[in-house]
Amino acid sequence: MTPRPRDRKRTIRAVATRLFRAHGFARVGLAEIAEVVGISAPALYKHFRSKQDLLCALLEDELAALDEALAVGGGDIYDALATFAAERTAFGVLWQRERPKVDSADRARFDERMAALRDRVTIGTTGEPVLTRAMLSVVESTTYYADRPDRTAQRAALRNILVAVGGTSGLTTVCPPVVAASGPLLSARPWLSRRQAILILAPQLTQVRGGYDDVTMEDLGTAAGMSGAAAYHYFPSKADVFQAAFAQAASWGQAMLEQAWTAATSPDDMLDRVLAGAVRLSKDFPAIIRTALNNTVELPEPQRVAALAGAAQYTGEWQRCLAVVRPDLSKEDIEVLTFAVLAMIGDLAGPTSGDNVVVPAADLVVLARRVVLTGVA
Repeated sequence: MTPRPRDRKRTIRAVATRLFRAHGFARVGLAEIAEVVGISAPALYKHFRSKQDLLCALLEDELAALDEALAVGGGDIYDALATFAAERTAFGVLWQRERPKVDSADRARFDERMAALRDRVTIGTTGEPVLTRAMLSVVESTTYYADRPDRTAQRAALRNILVAVGGTSGLTTVCPPVVAASGPLLSARPWLSRRQAILILAPQLTQVRGGYDDVTMEDLGTAAGMSGAAAYHYFPSKADVFQAAFAQAASWGQAMLEQAWTAATSPDDMLDRVLAGAVRLSKDFPAIIRTALNNTVELPEPQRVAALAGAAQYTGEWQRCLAVVRPDLSKEDIEVLTFAVLAMIGDLAGPTSGDNVVVPAADLVVLARRVVLTGVA
């Protein structure tokens, strides 16, 4: 039986979501999607005019699903968000990594819809926009799981984490001055070597430009005060720049965890040290942390493999730490908790594209500590 057009369109969207999540929008062509679906490329064009058109349709789907979840949640927005997060695990990567790749008019339209959804969450939960941002970070964290936990248990754990976030009070926020992505950084830090400047600037330019493919070696050289050709003196390729930047961030995180393990006098003391160290790392280098989370998949082989291995080691050490602090939790709950805390710290440590609000380090540690200790029943 020939699939109906509506069913085929649904299949195309499902395949595209899976491929974009695994390989990145820029690395997947419509011909590849058509091949996986089992149709010709011209047949796919009957449903979607371009890859941009397809990406817009996927973002529309995610926002519509979130809208529906909030509408049918029975008044329990925490449960609605937890259910959505467990079911729509591609939401985080589509929203954070791929949304910047649509044109400005579509992006503005999506951002306006998302702002309205955030307002509904804020009104229905805490009344505090910064806590809504933290809760949506928890929702997006499910996109980073290596292995999908049991969905029922995952939903329950996520709901408890969201309630813990919503039950936090007394957070303060600040609006720091906006710092440009290039020149001012180097003029303010003349002690940086040019190699180190390139490593710091690469993630920042990626965030400003919209993705890994939007930054060239020439861009990096210019931002670091040299020619593009001179940048090749320090790194053979752009992929090597990003692999080195991500490896550096992972090594800093690993060193922080090892110091916390060694210096701690109790599990509670270890937790305080780990959270303070993670918050400090995210605040000092927010672009590196976010770019590592969102853009590693866009690296070519073998740089991607190396970067993913470093990230897996880092999150694995986090899970080992939280298992000591919360021995009552299952391995699956520890995984959910780890990624929720890391996503929340990474998001609230610095401003996002939608605001210039930052949670001070001490308050962010308090929030993260509350989530770790009370976030999963």
